[in-house]
Amino acid sequence: MKLSKKNKVFNVICAVVLISFFIIMTYMYSSAVKVPKKAINKEAISLNSSVKVKDSLIVGYLGDREGNPIYSLGILSSGNTDKKELRFTAIHEKTMVNLEGYDKYTFGDLYKEGGIELLIKGMNSTFDLDIDKYTEIDFSKIDKVVNSLGNITLPITSEDIPFIDSDMKQGNQELNGEQVIKYYSYRGVADSDFNIEARCITVMNSILIKTSELNFFKAPKVLIGAAPAITTNFSNTEIVLMFSNLIGKNYEVTSLALPIENTFSLQLQKEPNIYYIKWDEEVNKRMLKDFVINGIRPSR
Repeated sequence: MKLSKKNKVFNVICAVVLISFFIIMTYMYSSAVKVPKKAINKEAISLNSSVKVKDSLIVGYLGDREGNPIYSLGILSSGNTDKKELRFTAIHEKTMVNLEGYDKYTFGDLYKEGGIELLIKGMNSTFDLDIDKYTEIDFSKIDKVVNSLGNITLPITSEDIPFIDSDMKQGNQELNGEQVIKYYSYRGVADSDFNIEARCITVMNSILIKTSELNFFKAPKVLIGAAPAITTNFSNTEIVLMFSNLIGKNYEVTSLALPIENTFSLQLQKEPNIYYIKWDEEVNKRMLKDFVINGIRPSR
């Protein structure tokens, strides 16, 4: 009986210590991390309350000559903490939107004209989603994120080498921040926006995998280093909770690119002389929901 009481006391002490530790670490995160915040008007983004799974939106952008953000890559992020799974769905910038009043607009056009709010509204309307949380990443500063992680591993091909480092070898290689920028942004002779998008997805996947391998003490340093490249409407508390669920868990990261192969065609618009993607909405929306909810990837 005495042993049982001792065990109970010990369990209570352990619980108090763990709770105190979490509170202290949460305070350290909140005090140290100064991620720029930008709120959005929820009435302006057409939330779809019937959707069971809530995604958040990650937007990677590059600045134009005037410094205005240009949509480079949009990723719907979702996950399953019980199964330690993260799922990324990349949306190509040239994909036509389904949004009243924006005929012949692409997602890139929406972002350029109305910023993050109009882009989220277009995503919600086009895919029947319920996005109200976002993170914008300035890809021109992605080196800060990579360097704060202590480099990331990427699969290097013979085509990549001349644009990154002539002394580099093929296969999985560890790249620093400057090399990562060269990796995702180069445009080869036979390259296309789809190749660049694929490399951006690879970079994002690698960053998330490396982040999930962090321990609780290194995470604040990473957040501080990455903060200049990020703008979000997640609160510091939400950021802490996300990191606490992610770090040290070795999540499996899977990705899907929309529109999927054989469900779209490239159309040329004469004025201005640009192309856009005409796609099968019904098929891609079904594939998206299968992937986000059940982790099912298209067989085609």
